[in-house]
Amino acid sequence: MLETLKDAITDPSSDSIEWVHTAAEIVEGVEVVMAVVKGAGATAATQGLVDLFEGIEGAGGGFVWPVTTGVAAIVAEFAAIGMGYKEAADEIKEQRSAVGFSEGVIMGAMKEQPAFVKSNFVEWSPEPNAFFEAGGKIAQTYYNAGLVLGFDYGHALTAEQTGALFRDLARQGGTIADLDANSSEHDWRNFYIDAGARFHGLHIN
Repeated sequence: MLETLKDAITDPSSDSIEWVHTAAEIVEGVEVVMAVVKGAGATAATQGLVDLFEGIEGAGGGFVWPVTTGVAAIVAEFAAIGMGYKEAADEIKEQRSAVGFSEGVIMGAMKEQPAFVKSNFVEWSPEPNAFFEAGGKIAQTYYNAGLVLGFDYGHALTAEQTGALFRDLARQGGTIADLDANSSEHDWRNFYIDAGARFHGLHIN
């Protein structure tokens, strides 16, 4: 199971975090989210993910979570046709899960409101992919699930651990931005993208 950031930050006064995982490990964590959201047996430990999903995605408000058995069927179908399709799907899963997770971590650590995440980051339709049409659905699915998982990991951090996280990110280029409550939504969106990219560069390989 993917180690949580909360458990990894044992010294909140530190300037670096010893948490490094592969994109494939992020995918494994993301697929746990999918199983939970699809109702494959939420436990006390995973109920928080379901609650978080409902808060971000507005479950019950007419939106259908874009994690369906159809995605698994698509991947299985391409695997049967040829390894090239499966390899393409696996690459998309790893890339988009890692990006979603990284951005989610930062927004969760900042205790961002679900409404902001929903309007600025959740992907409501498949990503364009002219060369591999089903790849767009896979990208959307894994990005969104990664976003939820990362948000959960970041949100669990204490204020002191969040301080350690941002000191860690400063190792790669210094302070990201000086924003406050008067900063625009666009500026905050860019902040989360930039900080997420730094997290990705430092902690996911």
